[in-house]
Amino acid sequence: MNTVIGRRFHLTYTIQGVRKPLVRNGWSCQVPARRAMERDDEAVAVWKAEVYPQVWVCVGGRGRVTVAGVVCFKPGHLSRFFYRLTSTAPARARRKSFAWQDYRDFLDVTHLQLGGPVVWCWDNLNVHLADGLAESALEYCDWLEIYQFPSYAPDLNPQEGVWSLVKRGLANFADRQPRPPPAGHEEKAQQDPVSPPPIAAAPRPD
Repeated sequence: MNTVIGRRFHLTYTIQGVRKPLVRNGWSCQVPARRAMERDDEAVAVWKAEVYPQVWVCVGGRGRVTVAGVVCFKPGHLSRFFYRLTSTAPARARRKSFAWQDYRDFLDVTHLQLGGPVVWCWDNLNVHLADGLAESALEYCDWLEIYQFPSYAPDLNPQEGVWSLVKRGLANFADRQPRPPPAGHEEKAQQDPVSPPPIAAAPRPD
């Protein structure tokens, strides 16, 4: 719209400057949503009024889901995506994000999955710059080489385009606080804890 105004009237507006006259004349800056012709608005209204209230939604304060991932490329091979997922129940004294030890283990397991030397590029997240992680990288120098991306340069990181797909897959994942075991099963629950696998791999077709 700003380009059209400039070409038609030879005027220059900022984004907010274009928005204000549009709003004054009853227009919106939002892109109109595309809807299929087969859409049944009555069925949608019924679903919102009757079905949606029955859907149990996890609200804030019930826990947190943290994911770390890496995209792997090798000439002549399919790209691969490794990720590690963890969920934590709300607790003030418990760390909610990955520690540098978790990233160290992630590096090690990724190397075992790939079966060869690894050139690792990542951003300047504070935990990526931890002294303990740097010392571990020196121990892995026979197969690991690390490069840091410049600050605020997401266009250099191919994994930035993958996170949207990962978040889309986690959109319906509700991190619920585990329910207490039935009476008499507390000891068994402590002896046989259930935890998610530490790492998973998913090949990408492109």
